[in-house]
Order: sequence, then structure tokens, then C-alpha cells
Amino acid sequence: MLLLSLVGVVLSTDTTVVDEPGNTVIPDDIGTLESVDNAGAESPEHQQQSHALTLCDGLIKTNIDQMTGTSSQSMEEPLTLSGEGHSESAIVMDIHKQEDRLVWSMVLEGDAESCMDKNPKISLMFRNGPRLDIHGNNPANCDGRAEVHFSEPSTEPQLRTQLIENELITIHLWSLAGYEEQSFGDEQARRFQHTVACLQ
Repeated sequence: MLLLSLVGVVLSTDTTVVDEPGNTVIPDDIGTLESVDNAGAESPEHQQQSHALTLCDGLIKTNIDQMTGTSSQSMEEPLTLSGEGHSESAIVMDIHKQEDRLVWSMVLEGDAESCMDKNPKISLMFRNGPRLDIHGNNPANCDGRAEVHFSEPSTEPQLRTQLIENELITIHLWSLAGYEEQSFGDEQARRFQHTVACLQ
């Protein structure tokens, strides 16, 4: 009888059983059965979602309005384009999303003419694709500010798709005195492209 019990213990250490919920039961070193949850294994869909979340890490942040409790998302850090030619000016841009509204804001800084007409013209040059001329959705101002509201009917319908599928390499932001041109570095172009995708 003792011999049979010992044989049973030895056999149990080499046996794998699947219980009713589909969990794998593996004996440990002393023959006690441990349950391993097979649901913990990531499905391909879950792996894709995890990969997408990893790509967005460090690109976007969530902001909470302390008065209303509403949340919004924006770029982790505004993107500054500068150094084109001998100009001391720059274009600082940010993208933020609140509810279903996605807004791309740009500000002229430095020695550039800062007075903007209503709905200023913005020209976009992509690495692969045609030049795209769009118009901002903001009033006239002398703060150097332009905004593109992606939800507005006047905005190019395919703009968001273009920004996600193509790297933006140069931007012209028009003021009353002409346009300010700035170019994206390779890393800036990728960061901007991924940020737009993350804020969909």
C-alpha cells in the first residue's frame, strides 16, 4: 500500500491536467496541484492594443480641469520648429483633444510678423504626397495664433488621414506680412505623425 502511494506521488509530479474553466493545473515539486490561468496569455488583438499604447507613451498627456472635472488630452510637450534660414522666429505647435474636438494650434514666436488675418492660410508639404493648402479656424489677431479645428466642415476632410499616413516636412504659416516657413526634423516629423494617430 505504501509503495502504491509513493508511485502515485511520483506520477502526479509529471502530470498536467486542465480543469473545467480551461486553466492548466501543474503539479509543483511536492506534488501539490497549482492552477495557471490560461486567460493571461495575450491574444493577437490584445498584443496589438498593447503595442499601440506603447507607441503613445510619452507622446500624449491627460489634463483634468479642476473646476469642471472634464478631461482633455494633448501633446506631452509642444513642438517647436525653428532654425530655417537666418530667421530668429519659430512656430510652436500643439494638438489637443476634448471630447470629439481635435484642435491643432500654432503660434508664431520671435521676430516674425505676428498679426494674422481671419482664417489664415497654412501650407503643408509632405514627404510623399502633394502640397496641401488649408485655412485656420480662428479670428484675426496679433498674437501670432492660428488654429485648425478638425471637426469644422471648412477643414480639408482628408487632413487627419494625410497627417497620419504621411510625414509632414515643411509648413508655411501666413501672416499679414507674408509667410513664415519652418521645417520638421526627422524625429519631430515622426513624433507629430504618431501624436495625431494617438489622439484619434
